[in-house]
Amino acid sequence: MTDPFLAIRGLAKRYGSVTAVEQVSLDIAEGEFVTFLGPSGSGKSTTLYVIAGFQDPSAGDVLLKGRSMLRVPPNERNIGMVFQRYTLFPHLSVAENVGFPLRVRRRTRAEVDAKVKAMLKLVRLDAYADRMPAQLSGGQQQRVALARALAYDPPILLMDEPLAALDKKLREEIQYEIKRVHLETGVTILYVTHDQEEALRLSDRIALFNHGKIEQLGSGRDLYQEPANHFVASFIGHSNFISGTAIGPEGGHHRVRLPDGTMLLASSADLKSDDDSVTVMVRPDAFTMPVPDTPPGVPSMKVTVNNVTYLGDVVQLAASTAWGENLDIRLRSDALVLPRLGDDLRLDLNCNNLRVFSQP
Repeated sequence: MTDPFLAIRGLAKRYGSVTAVEQVSLDIAEGEFVTFLGPSGSGKSTTLYVIAGFQDPSAGDVLLKGRSMLRVPPNERNIGMVFQRYTLFPHLSVAENVGFPLRVRRRTRAEVDAKVKAMLKLVRLDAYADRMPAQLSGGQQQRVALARALAYDPPILLMDEPLAALDKKLREEIQYEIKRVHLETGVTILYVTHDQEEALRLSDRIALFNHGKIEQLGSGRDLYQEPANHFVASFIGHSNFISGTAIGPEGGHHRVRLPDGTMLLASSADLKSDDDSVTVMVRPDAFTMPVPDTPPGVPSMKVTVNNVTYLGDVVQLAASTAWGENLDIRLRSDALVLPRLGDDLRLDLNCNNLRVFSQP
């Protein structure tokens, strides 16, 4: 059996009585873009630092092409690293910053010049070679840091919250550049962020961390449409969680009765056979206005409108159920008479992608 390109095996990191990472295992293919996503303190950056060699694990192993990296010093792992802070040398020009890791590795002048030119072209900063870091914008500085990290052709590039200090528009621009660079170079990237939208835009797969463990690993589509548990459903995308009573299985799904008697069919990954009180995840766009040709049997729910926000292509409603649970609802705005504050509406529910979980 062929060894995975990068393998993380039973990784743990403890600081006295505090466990930062617990039994993390993960195989990463060469050229893959994998994002470690999760809230602050969930263990994602600690896992990255162990891979880089900046921290020693309490247990487990990190293997590159089948070879353990634990006894290899950080400077000999040949791993590229980009941090939130740009860490450029302020007294060196852009070209000198990019060429620095090559000069440290005693490459010839011709090799350094050729590689610097290629890297600056890759990040679209060819015309900025002679500028100093202080003359660049934040986004340009981060692109220089990216070029420098790639200059010596590392097999793996680690990126720890590299865009957190940038404003939203600039973040989106640099996300596009990072994705383009990944596609053009084929470098394996491990990327840490707490921004789910960033993870969804960039990643081949996402490892969602919580309390030092990976709750779910998969594509953004997997995590959004088939969350493994309540935490994943609440962290990825926007969700409503409605209390209900489990009635029993039906055709691979579970029948759930809501407090007003509405019956739903929802899929589940973690529901136990003896669960009675459950929670149903309903995405805001699962609600629709009734139409004359609605098929029979489509479930519907009565809600009271508490706030209306027009957002162009959609209308966002803050609403409440008859039994007092608050809902976030998004309806298409075309051909709609806008609901008004205080209106009572009966909305149809699309049961596709509904998920039912044990009560948290």
